[in-house]
Amino acid sequence: MSALSINVRRLYEQKTIIAEAATSRSFKYTQFLPGLLGFKDANAIVSLLTAVEIFEYAHKSPLLVLRTLLPSMVTAAVRIGESKRPIPPCLTDSTVDKPPRIDVFSPYECYGIMSASFLCSFDRDSANSLSAKPALPSINLDEMFMGNFVPQHYEVESQKLLMFLDYYHQSTLEFQQEQRPADGRSFVVIRNGLPSSVVDQYLGQRGTRPFIPLLMHPLRESIDDQVGMLRVDFANAIIGGASLSFGCVQEEITFAVCPELNVARLMHESMGAGEAIFLVNSRQFSNVKPGTYASTLAYGGPCDKAFCSNAIVAIDAADYRGMNSRQQFHPVLLRRELLKLLAGFNIRSLPRDLQHLGAKIATGNWGCGCFRGDAELKLLLQWIAASWSDGVLELHYFPFNRDDLIANFVKLGDAIRTANVTPATVLHLLETHAQHFVQNKASVWSVVCSLLTGGPSMVR
Repeated sequence: MSALSINVRRLYEQKTIIAEAATSRSFKYTQFLPGLLGFKDANAIVSLLTAVEIFEYAHKSPLLVLRTLLPSMVTAAVRIGESKRPIPPCLTDSTVDKPPRIDVFSPYECYGIMSASFLCSFDRDSANSLSAKPALPSINLDEMFMGNFVPQHYEVESQKLLMFLDYYHQSTLEFQQEQRPADGRSFVVIRNGLPSSVVDQYLGQRGTRPFIPLLMHPLRESIDDQVGMLRVDFANAIIGGASLSFGCVQEEITFAVCPELNVARLMHESMGAGEAIFLVNSRQFSNVKPGTYASTLAYGGPCDKAFCSNAIVAIDAADYRGMNSRQQFHPVLLRRELLKLLAGFNIRSLPRDLQHLGAKIATGNWGCGCFRGDAELKLLLQWIAASWSDGVLELHYFPFNRDDLIANFVKLGDAIRTANVTPATVLHLLETHAQHFVQNKASVWSVVCSLLTGGPSMVR
């Protein structure tokens, strides 16, 4: 079975519809787009119609989408649909104890896949895709077009669609000239898995390793602005999360400004307990308006930064919504997170010419937003995993708005250096005092500092 299942016959029908509309004297997007994309009427695609209107107004080019973008997009979608490229689904836990799964796509292949997504040409039901076998994420853009009839979703999805339209516009201009983009890159997706026994194995083999340097960055500095670092995607187990609908936090925003990342949704089931996914050499096409995030997310215009080699790693933290979040201190759950991080920081699973991208890791409050993770605990686990990972030299931490982390980390770092302890020792402290953390709301760092120094606990 190939995950690249596109309704090519429907694409040829759409190609005819587009060509006829381009010569119509009474053309209206409100009549054209619902029919082209298979919706009942204009009310069903309010987010898309809003985005198209804003986009064409900004470019001072009426019918830019109809006459320039769509003809090129449907051609690219047909080509990828007729290519018969075999892309087997990558199933949950399929890379544990096995070599990494590596898929390489040219920019034009990405453009064809994402064009088919826009035209809703994949034979995959967005609303029920995770109930099918294999349980692959949605890949068509139909849910984003709709806005779900909820005001905040409609506004966010319109803003995200402006970012996607930047991608289609720039790619169309490049490929209309029958030229490969000047960056000469390929987009690479690598799924890596480690068995649960790795934590004990590393304790035995790497237990004497010291902590690598951890550099705490200023508030509001962004992970996504970093160049030359492996950037951590605070991921959903389903790659991209709600990137093709209403999602508007870190992962989904990244997948909106770099739409090629959504190609990974084509073939990857949910990540298993010991799996992470590397996304290498995606290109950013849009900016986010400064100061906007989540429900206030706003489009910030096209991105004019030159492309440079880059790598993102998608690592999904445990989700404690709807349960007692203090359970995250239980040793079994501590090790679940540590295994995840070891898979994500396993840069030796990257092709040799890309491993240098993981020497420095940019991360932050992983799993500490809606997933209700404890930021102090998650920082320690990330520091331990990075210190045990071959080839990783520095961990760069971006606390976003957590000024308490900046102040208290100085004391934690001093205590670790003074006691000259290893990551293995700190993990042992966390595991042996797990019950205390579960039953009490004490600061993790306060307790660790007290145990290391014999002095009073830090007060938050």
